[in-house]
Amino acid sequence: MYGKRPNVDQVEFYIFLPFSDDYGNQDWKVYISFTTDRDLVGKINWDNFYGQDLLKVVKDKQQYIK
Repeated sequence: MYGKRPNVDQVEFYIFLPFSDDYGNQDWKVYISFTTDRDLVGKINWDNFYGQDLLKVVKDKQQYIK
């Protein structure tokens, strides 16, 4: 994204998951959010980077529901 859009410097992600209450009603709630920016993406060696490690290096990570 950063390569195709030079005016984008920061991107925020919000991941929603379905959760059920005690009565079986389901609702989508924010599970986790985080931010990436051009500087962070530039530091990552994508050839040797494991995708599962992304949440270890992102910025402003916040987990809402545990």
